[in-house]
Amino acid sequence: MTRPVMLAAVSAALLAGGCQKFKDLMNPPMAEFTSPDGKWKAKFPGSPREQSKSALGVTFTMWGKEPWNGKGAYAVGFGDLPIPANEPDHKRQERLEDLVKGAVAGTVRESKRILLHGRYPGRESVATITEPKAGQYKCRMYLVGTRAYMVIVAGEDAFVTASPAEEFLESFHLTGEITPAHAPGGISNPAERLALQQAKATRPVEEPLPKVTGTVINSTNGKYKAHFPEAPKKGTATSGDLTFTTYAVTTNGAAYTAGYADQPNLAEVTGKQRQEALDAARDAAVADLGERAKRGKVELVVMGGKHRGWEFEATAGDRVQRARVYLVGTRLYRLTVRGSADAVKEPDADRFFESFQVTN
Repeated sequence: MTRPVMLAAVSAALLAGGCQKFKDLMNPPMAEFTSPDGKWKAKFPGSPREQSKSALGVTFTMWGKEPWNGKGAYAVGFGDLPIPANEPDHKRQERLEDLVKGAVAGTVRESKRILLHGRYPGRESVATITEPKAGQYKCRMYLVGTRAYMVIVAGEDAFVTASPAEEFLESFHLTGEITPAHAPGGISNPAERLALQQAKATRPVEEPLPKVTGTVINSTNGKYKAHFPEAPKKGTATSGDLTFTTYAVTTNGAAYTAGYADQPNLAEVTGKQRQEALDAARDAAVADLGERAKRGKVELVVMGGKHRGWEFEATAGDRVQRARVYLVGTRLYRLTVRGSADAVKEPDADRFFESFQVTN
């Protein structure tokens, strides 16, 4: 999938609503829209319009709505891809990275892993844009079977950060059967047809959502909760100059750890010093992997819309670590998953990271 293809489809959707002739007409309220194929639904401020773009044997269908004030637009799009049946999760994660690179317009400043319905892998990315005017481009990308979904808000800063934009993003849900679906008109790509035939041969038409197993830990003293694949044990771990109170478990070739450490000295410090403390915690987590540890990709993450942190990876020989660190007040939180390259990319690991949240 190429960047021009995705951008062309998105641009068509964002321009689809046009400008109303009467500027004094109030924007309609957010109302639920269900796609004609019955596969998804989302709330739009009025009825969205459909645009399609065909390229490289794939049809991208976009549904977009631009309110009359011209400050921004909402869009949902999907395209069916020639994905092999039973593709490993780590390959799907790589595919998502490529989709984001092709779909996100502008300079990406934030990106994090997300899950749709607690099952389908996705990415949420925020970019700074200059065309058609200065502002933001926020995109949630999901992979569901052989179908890629994009949920997009783009426009001026105030438009993208307003409550209706968040309501639109959160309103996107799948409906009906959950196996790969295709746009009207059939499938023209032979590889895509083969992938669909293989998928139908290996799973039922209406595959039920799998039961989510594991244990949710609510730490009273730590004031957080997280979903572990199995029941963890409480303990402590030292990293750098800090001692963390932790919950940890090793299962299916990966070690899961969540913990916290208090830093009272951060109570009256500046933003720069807090960032330095967060960076130090990140670097210490990498060093914990061993002498040969090398830091890989680093991404900014925001928990609960306000607590900033780092998501990063590290390697040491054949050992891989995925980790996140957050600074909430004077408390540092750290989550790590260590194991083989395949083990740390399993759905359990994604669920572990995305489930973490601070409690009161």
